[in-house]
Amino acid sequence: MTIPSYRSMEDLLRKAAGIIVPSLYLVKRYISRLTMHGTEFDDSMAVRCIAESRSRFSSRPAVSHRDRSRTATLRRDGAGQIDSHNIAGTILGLSLPSSAARHYVQEATMQARPLVPLVEQDQLPPELQEPYAHVARSRGGHMPNVFKALANSPRAMEKVAALGEYLRFQAGMDPTVRELAIMTVARQMECTYEWTHHWNAAVQAGVPEELLHKAGTPAIEQEPGMVGLATRYARLVVQRQEVPAEVIDGILREWGPQGLLELTVLCGYYQLIAGVINNLKVPLEDSVAPRPFNS
Repeated sequence: MTIPSYRSMEDLLRKAAGIIVPSLYLVKRYISRLTMHGTEFDDSMAVRCIAESRSRFSSRPAVSHRDRSRTATLRRDGAGQIDSHNIAGTILGLSLPSSAARHYVQEATMQARPLVPLVEQDQLPPELQEPYAHVARSRGGHMPNVFKALANSPRAMEKVAALGEYLRFQAGMDPTVRELAIMTVARQMECTYEWTHHWNAAVQAGVPEELLHKAGTPAIEQEPGMVGLATRYARLVVQRQEVPAEVIDGILREWGPQGLLELTVLCGYYQLIAGVINNLKVPLEDSVAPRPFNS
């Protein structure tokens, strides 16, 4: 887990609490120290950040023992790195588990202005409006924001959307396996937008609730058959790790060479979509409530 950039942390703190400038300065110093010294960090500096960050909302002159305790036990991930989302949660005074803190950070980030316009159909030349309308029709009659962003290059949007349309609606993959594999990619890419949309798509496809609540966690890979095989494969592909022979053999046995190829393309496609969303800061549609990752 990497430490968020100064700008994203500052933006998050401003949005969450309207925090005063001296506190932002301390947060920057704190993050700088984390960055320079790896896992070495100064608890007292974090306590000062919390104290000043809360000064607008509390008359307490000092940080409580509970705050000191929480600060001193900031989680580290499996590689021994500081979990930056828990740092954010602690500085903001949020009593959140890791997954909820991560979702909070991502939701706040997603509310930032997108880096490219979200193009509407009537903003395009007449000859490019029908491809745009086709994408909207194929996605249930409304244009998702990610494709509005892609419409800044209408021909690229058309080609990208066509591949997604084939993979989701024409390739013949089992809907449960397909959606759980996509959600695995979204979780690995930490893309709340993609995760939320495909949680909803999975519900519509009839994915059992028990499996939905395992999606994106190690438990889903323990499921029998193609659910376990495809989700493990998807995770390893995104992580650029070697896929064990028994996983490859299992997929070939169940789906054959075409199925393995199309599952691989599916993983690559949704990495592409998540990359567009994350890098261009594409927000969820106003009508869609964000869904937190499973923990």
